Amino acid sequence: MAADVGGKLMIAWNAGYVGGLRMRLAAPDRIKDAEDVVITDARDDAKRLSSLVEMRALSAGDHALLFVSTTAGVQALRVDASGDVTPMLSAQ
Repeated sequence: MAADVGGKLMIAWNAGYVGGLRMRLAAPDRIKDAEDVVITDARDDAKRLSSLVEMRALSAGDHALLFVSTTAGVQALRVDASGDVTPMLSAQ
């Protein structure tokens, strides 16, 4: 999953139960050198394992909205150009 975040490239992917949901955020020509950021692991708040079902990203200028659907529910996350990830909503 990829999105433009204030002129930077954000990529997010599922790294499985061990790796969780990860992202990189950098200028497009620097993305391969950017560090992986673990957004969440494969457990919900009750420490139950969940599986990533689907993920979508929407660019919104200086931030992106990352919608993550798991077997434990749906989350909307706001990712800004500095790399801060803020939960917007959760439906379980």
